[in-house]
Amino acid sequence: MREGARRWDAPITVVLGLLLAAAAAFAVVMAMLSAFISDACVDVTCDDARLSTGLLIALIGQPVVVLGATVAVLLRKPRGRLLFPVPLLGLLGVAAFFFGGLAIAYSAVPGANLF
Repeated sequence: MREGARRWDAPITVVLGLLLAAAAAFAVVMAMLSAFISDACVDVTCDDARLSTGLLIALIGQPVVVLGATVAVLLRKPRGRLLFPVPLLGLLGVAAFFFGGLAIAYSAVPGANLF
């Protein structure tokens, strides 16, 4: 396919990439604030290892996804493939790591609910 035939792909990819970065930054901040769920562990015993594991997954997952999406876009560009699906998949990855990590962390605290 000619290079000019898909001029719309690069601007959409940039906008979605910025959205991915903003979503990941927001998720990291929210995951850091979720460390306060351990405050409910005063009267009850919590599984500290599971709580720490869940919070680490929620914190570290987003930068890994953003880095992976950036590398994938840079590798796909010279091959002439569509680029915009990569940030979309990255957004799904950010959501999966965030909610998955928080679900693990919240399951360590008796009586805490994620939703």
